[in-house]
Amino acid sequence: MLRTSSGNKRNVADVSDAMEDDLTSSYELWEMLEGECDIRDMEYVQQELERNKTRLLKGLAYYAKPSMASKEKFEKETKVKPLRRDFALKLSKFLNVDVLQSLKLFHSYLQNSYRESKEQLQDVLKNEMNTETLLIKVMEFYFEERISILKCLETILSVSQRQTHPYKDTFTDFVNDMMNDGELLREVWEQYKVCCKTAIHLPNGDELDMVKRHSHRFAHQLLKEQIGVLRLLFLLYKSFEEPTETFSEAVKLFQSQGFGTQQLNRHSFDGYTKLVVTQIGFLQVMILVEGMKLDTLVRCVEEERLEDHAIVKQRAMIKEVEDIFMKWGELVHHGPVLLAWAAVRFIVMESDVATTQIVQKLGSKALQCSVFPYLLNLMKSAPFAGDTILSNSAKHTIYNLLSVVLTLFHESTLGDPLMLIAVLKETLQSSELCEKFWKSELESGMAMLLKSAKNKFPYRFTPFLQIMTSLAKDKTSSENVFNYLHNMKTFTELSNVNSLEDVDCIDSDETSWKLLNAKILYKSVVSTADKIVIPTGTRGKVYMSNEGAHLLRWSFSYSCWQLFLLELDTFLQYMPHNSDRERQHMVNKVLDIIEILNNVLLHSWRKITSLVNLVDRVYYIVQKYSASPNCPPELIASCVKCLITVTSYEPVQSWLSLQQTGFLPFCVSSIQPSDKKIVMSSVTIESGHFGMLMARERSHGFYPVTIATLDLIKELVAIVLPTETNGGSRINDFIACVVFVCRDVFTGYQKWYYGDLREKQEIGLKCLEIFHGILSLKESQATLKSMDETFEVSFHNEGQEISYVSRVMEMLVDGLLWSDVGQSLLKVVDIGIDMVDKLFAVHGSCSDSPAVLVVELIKSSLTVLNEVLDRRPQYSEEHDISPLEQTLITQVTRKMNSETAEGTHLIETVSSYLHVKQDNEIPVLAIELLHKISILSPMSMYGSLGSKARSLRDAFVGRLASFTEDTVLKVAILDFLSATVETQPGLVEVFFDFNATSAAEIKELKLGSNSCLKPILANLTSKNPVIPVPVIAASFKCLHALWRNRRDMAMTTVKKTEKFWTLISRFLMDDLADDSDETFICHIQIRSFVFQIIAHELYYIKSGQTDAELKSVLETFETKGRYDYWAEQVSNVTLASCTSSNCVELTETALNFLRSWRTFLMVLTEVSTISLNDDNVKMMVLAETARSIQLQFDDEINDTRMVVEKSSLFLMLLRKWINAVQSPLPLIKSVAAILLAAHNTDPKLLAHLRIPLFSSLSLLLQHMRAERIV
Repeated sequence: MLRTSSGNKRNVADVSDAMEDDLTSSYELWEMLEGECDIRDMEYVQQELERNKTRLLKGLAYYAKPSMASKEKFEKETKVKPLRRDFALKLSKFLNVDVLQSLKLFHSYLQNSYRESKEQLQDVLKNEMNTETLLIKVMEFYFEERISILKCLETILSVSQRQTHPYKDTFTDFVNDMMNDGELLREVWEQYKVCCKTAIHLPNGDELDMVKRHSHRFAHQLLKEQIGVLRLLFLLYKSFEEPTETFSEAVKLFQSQGFGTQQLNRHSFDGYTKLVVTQIGFLQVMILVEGMKLDTLVRCVEEERLEDHAIVKQRAMIKEVEDIFMKWGELVHHGPVLLAWAAVRFIVMESDVATTQIVQKLGSKALQCSVFPYLLNLMKSAPFAGDTILSNSAKHTIYNLLSVVLTLFHESTLGDPLMLIAVLKETLQSSELCEKFWKSELESGMAMLLKSAKNKFPYRFTPFLQIMTSLAKDKTSSENVFNYLHNMKTFTELSNVNSLEDVDCIDSDETSWKLLNAKILYKSVVSTADKIVIPTGTRGKVYMSNEGAHLLRWSFSYSCWQLFLLELDTFLQYMPHNSDRERQHMVNKVLDIIEILNNVLLHSWRKITSLVNLVDRVYYIVQKYSASPNCPPELIASCVKCLITVTSYEPVQSWLSLQQTGFLPFCVSSIQPSDKKIVMSSVTIESGHFGMLMARERSHGFYPVTIATLDLIKELVAIVLPTETNGGSRINDFIACVVFVCRDVFTGYQKWYYGDLREKQEIGLKCLEIFHGILSLKESQATLKSMDETFEVSFHNEGQEISYVSRVMEMLVDGLLWSDVGQSLLKVVDIGIDMVDKLFAVHGSCSDSPAVLVVELIKSSLTVLNEVLDRRPQYSEEHDISPLEQTLITQVTRKMNSETAEGTHLIETVSSYLHVKQDNEIPVLAIELLHKISILSPMSMYGSLGSKARSLRDAFVGRLASFTEDTVLKVAILDFLSATVETQPGLVEVFFDFNATSAAEIKELKLGSNSCLKPILANLTSKNPVIPVPVIAASFKCLHALWRNRRDMAMTTVKKTEKFWTLISRFLMDDLADDSDETFICHIQIRSFVFQIIAHELYYIKSGQTDAELKSVLETFETKGRYDYWAEQVSNVTLASCTSSNCVELTETALNFLRSWRTFLMVLTEVSTISLNDDNVKMMVLAETARSIQLQFDDEINDTRMVVEKSSLFLMLLRKWINAVQSPLPLIKSVAAILLAAHNTDPKLLAHLRIPLFSSLSLLLQHMRAERIV
C-alpha cells in the first residue's frame, strides 16, 4: 500500500509546470519499488525508474546548495503565493537547500505528509510561532526523503538478488546500466565522503537559533545518511567486483574516521545518537572484509589461478594496506579486518618465516580485539539483525571468513571454541548457509567445528547440540540432523570413570584402549527406555582436552535420541537432589535437548514416531517442575514452545495431555451444554501452575513463561475449540484459559513491572491475537446477518443447539463490551500516531524495535475492536449501550505528548491512524472502525472530530485521487462516506464541501476545491482501465447513498456533471464480466447501484420533469434489448450464487441485484412518460422470471430468500403487465409446476410462497376468462 498520493493536487495548485514534474516523493518511489502499492505494471515501474534515474544516481547530492541563479529564478516566479514564497525562503535558509528545491519540497510535504486542512495551513503561515513548528515538520520530511533515495537504491540492489521476484530482471538491468564503468560505485563513494565532511549548517539570522536548538537532530540525520550510504556500499561490494584502488582508499578513510568514532559533529550528539555510531563501525568492517573477496580467493586457489584475484594483482597495494594493518589493534572494529587479512596473507604470500610471523601477529591482534564476540554482536545488532538481504549478505560474508580461517588455522589457536560455535550458530540462521554447510561434505571450513564438537560429545554436551540445533532450519536440513544424531559413532567421557578391570591398554603409548566388559550407560537411572550399552571389545582413544582433562573417546554406534531420553529421565529423577551448580548443568542439557527436539519436529513432523517418548518427557517436566518454586522459568518456557509445535500437529491429544499436567488454568464451576450463554464473570477458575509462575515473573519483570503460554493458548484457540462439540471438562478448561487471559493478564498487563518494555508490547499483542483467533473462528452454522432472514430461521435448524464456538465468542464479546477487558482494549487503541512517530524516530524500524511492536499492537487492537462491534448484540431502546461503546464515542484524553491544552477525542485518535506509514493495514482498519462508529452514534462524529474533520476530508481527497493508493483503503474510505451520508449529516457537509447556504443557491451550487465528491465522480466518469473495479463499485455505492437518503444538494451538483446519466448507464449497456473474473461480484454490485440510482431518480422526480438525457438513456436501453439481457443475467446470477459453495458475499450480492432489478422494473411501471411499451419484452421478462423460479427447484437449489423475492417480483410484474400476456397458459403451467415442486421439496417453504404464487395463478386465470383466451 502507498501512504502517499501522487494524484493529490489539493495544495499545489499554484506551482508551475516545471515544478510539478518532480512532485513524486522519494518515499512514494521507494514504496512502489518495494511492491507495496497497487501499481503492479512492469512497464510503469520501468518508466518510473528511467524518470528518476538521475535522482537515484546522484543520491544525496540530488539536493543542491542555495545559489544566486536559483534565487533569481525563484524571484521571477509569479505563480507562488506570497505566504508560500516567504516560507520557501525560510526553509531554504534553514535546511541549506536550493530555494526552488525547497519550494518543491514544501509542496511535496503538503501533498504527502501534511495532516491538517488547507484552511489551517493559511493560519499557520501567517503566524510566526506556528511557522517554526511547520519548518521542523518539513525538515523531518526532507530527512525522510533523503533516506528514501538511498532506500530506493538498496531495494533495487536487494530485489535484483531475489530469483523469484517479479521485478528481478528489470532491476538487474537497471543496476547494470547504472554500474556502467563503475559510475554508481563512484557516485556512492563520493556521497559517503561528502557525508563524512559535512558539518551542521549554521545560517545567519533567526534560523540560527532554530538550528542550534535542533542540532542533535541534524547530527543524527548525518549519521543515518552515513549508515544508508554504507549499506549501499556493502551491497555493491557484495554484488560486484570492486576496483582494488577503492579497497585501499576505504581502508584509509575508515581508519581516519576511527571506524565511525571520530565524527565531525559529535559535540551535538545526544544519548541515542551515540548508539547509532556503532552501526557505522559494523558496516565499515563488513565492507572491508567483503572487499577482500575471500570466497573468490579460495576458488582461485582451488582452480590454480591465484593470479586472477583482484588483490593478488596489486602487490604494491598489498604492501600499502598491510603497513596500515600492522599498526592496528587498539579498536574492537579492527579484529575482523585483521583476521581476514591474516587469511589473505597466508594464502597469497610465500611460506617463509617472515610471513608466518606476520600472520601470527595479525591473528594475535585480532584475538586481542575479541574478534569473535564482536562478530556475534554485529550479527545480533542493527543494521544486521532480522531477516533481510543485508543481514543475510553479512552472514554469508562472516561464514566465508570463518570457513577460510578454520581451513587454514586449527581451532585451538582461535580462542574460545564456544564463541566460535556461537558465531556459527548465528550465521546458520540463513537457510542458504545451512544447505551450503551440508554440501561441504563436513571435511573442511565450518564443518571442522562440528567434527571437533562431535568428538567431545557427550562430555561437552552443549557445543555439539547447539550446532545441530542451528542446522535444523528446514525440512531437508532437519532430516539430515535427525539422521546424523541417530547414527553417532563416538562417545566421549572422562577416562577416570572407567575402572582398571574393565579396560585394557593395547598400545605402547597408552592412548589406545579396549573395553573388556560391556558397559551400561546411565545404569542407575530408572527409565522405561532401553539402556545404551558399549559392547565388549570396543576400542577407544585417550587424549587430553584443552582444559587438561584426560578424555576417552569410544568408537561404537548408538542413537543420540536414545541418549537424550536417558538424560531427560536423569533430570526427572535427580534434579531436585543436586547442588545448585549440578542442577544448572542438568538444566542446560535439558534446554539443549528440548530446543533441538522442537526444531526437528517443527520442520520434519514425520519423525514424531521416533521421538514420541521425548515429547512425553516434556509433558512430565512441565507437570513436575512448573509448580516448583526453584524451577528456572526459561526451562518451562522452552518446554511450552516445544508443546506449541506438538499442538499444531496433534491438537486433541496435546490438549488432553496438557490438562493432565495441571499447568494451564482450569474451570472450577460447571458449564453445562444446555447453557445458552456463558457469562465471563460467573466462571470460576483456578490459575493452575501458570498462574503461580506468572506471579513470580511479575516480581522479576521478565516474562518468558507468560509469553510462551500465551502463544500456546493462541494455538489451542485455532485448533482445539472448533473440535470440541460434546462439552465436559475439556471445553470448560479451555474456557477457563480464555477467562484467565481476559481477567488476569490483559486487564492488568499495562501496570506490571517490566525489565524490557518490548515484553509489555508482546504480552498485549498475544492477548489480542487470542481474542482475534476466537472472534474469527468459523462456526458450524453460518451467521445470518440480513434482517430479511428472520423468517428463514423459523423453519430451518430449529432443533440445533448453539455451538460452543458461538458461546465462547459471545462470552468474549460480552466481556469486551461490559467489563474492564474492553477498557484495556481502548487504552491500546488510544496510543495515537504521535507516540508511533516518536518511537520510530528514537528506535528506528528494525524488526525487534519497540516501535514495530507498538504498531502491531495498535493493528491488533483495531482488528479486535472492529470484530467486537460487528458481533455486538442489537440492543433494544430500553437498554443502555455498553461501557466500551460509551467510552468509544465520548472519551477525551489528555496525552503527555499532545500539542494542545484540550484533550484528544478517541475518535480523533482513531482518525489519525489514516496517516500511519509503517503498516498498510492500520489505515484501513481505522477507517472501518470510523465506519462502525458512524452507525453506532449517529449525528455525533462531527462534534467529536471538530477541526480535524476538515483535515480528514483533505486526506480522503488525496487518497481517493491518488493513482497509486491501495485499493482496499480507497474502498474503506468510500464505504465510510456512504455511511456518513446516512448517519452523519454534519460531517457530510464538511466532506462534500458545499458553498451554498440556502435552498435558493442550489441551482448555482458548485463543489468546493476539497470536496470528496470530485475524486468519486472522477472514478465513475473516467474510462481509464487502471481504476480498480472495487473502487468503481464503492464509488457507485456512495452515489447510491446520496439518492437513497435524498441529499438534494449533493444530487443536484452531481447531476451537473457532463453527460452524467450516459456515463453511469454505460455499465448497463455493457455485458457482465465472466463469472470466473476475480472482480465478478464488484461488477454485479455496480449494476445493482446503477439500477437503484435510476429507480430513485425516476420515483422522486415529478412527472414531466425527468431529465431529457435520462429519458434518452432509457430509450436506448430498450432499443438495444437490454431488458432481455438483464432479465436473463439476473436469473443466471441468482442461480449461480445458490450453487456456489461457501460464498456468502456472492449470495448477498445476487440477492441485492435481484432487488435492484425488481425496484427498477416496478418504478418503470409507475412512470407513465418512460414506461416500457413493448409487450413482447414484458412477456419475455415475465417468462424468464417464472423460469428462474422453476429452475431453483429443478436443480434442488431452493434458497428460500431467492425464491420468495422472485415470486414477489413475478406477482408485482404480473399485476402491472397482465394485459401484455397474450398466451397465459405457459405461465399458468410454470406456476403450477413451481407450487408442486415447492410442496414436494419443503412444505414449510410452500407457506411462504403460497400468497404470491396463488395470487399470480388467480390473476392469470381471471385474465384468461376476461379475455376469453383458450
